Amino acid sequence: SRDPCWHRLSRGRYLVFRRMTRGRPGTWLARFYDGARYLYPQGGIGDFSALPEGEQFDAAKLAAEEWFQQCDMGVSPKSTTVGAACSAYVEEKRQESESAADAIKARFAKLVDKDPLGKVELSKLRPMHLAGWKKRVLALGGARGSFNRDATSLRAALNLARRRLEVASDLAWRNELKPFENADGRRTLYLKRDE
Repeated sequence: SRDPCWHRLSRGRYLVFRRMTRGRPGTWLARFYDGARYLYPQGGIGDFSALPEGEQFDAAKLAAEEWFQQCDMGVSPKSTTVGAACSAYVEEKRQESESAADAIKARFAKLVDKDPLGKVELSKLRPMHLAGWKKRVLALGGARGSFNRDATSLRAALNLARRRLEVASDLAWRNELKPFENADGRRTLYLKRDE
């Protein structure tokens, strides 16, 4: 149906499964009423076809509720990726220093743009994505001190996206991007603040 019958989860929060053509997996959609208009997550919230049929609704409902929480916090419904967040951070740094922005851009080009992490949507970013990235970066032969510098840049880009309400929380990267202690032979001081 082109006009699906939405399942009401609670006031202003809805969920529906939609299949446009036979033989293709459908997708779960959510919508949120903010008091003036309906908001929709770009690209839906997933198809969950890898799960048994009896578990798909529960998984979709959980994903929708996470998205509703982001809407409650004022996060933009427009989807953006980790790579886009890194590009935005480079442009932010460019206002301070061209050379620093160029150095960070080169770092992201090597470690984010060419990595699967760069394509992950911020709204779907999880600690496992950062853990995988960390493992891949260290496997490239980089020292722990180099990883700390790389992680600092990525953490700063993600923190900027959070301040701009493109993502609701820093839970995905808070622990996975912590610097290694004594990575350069000296004690690392980790400040709990936005970079």
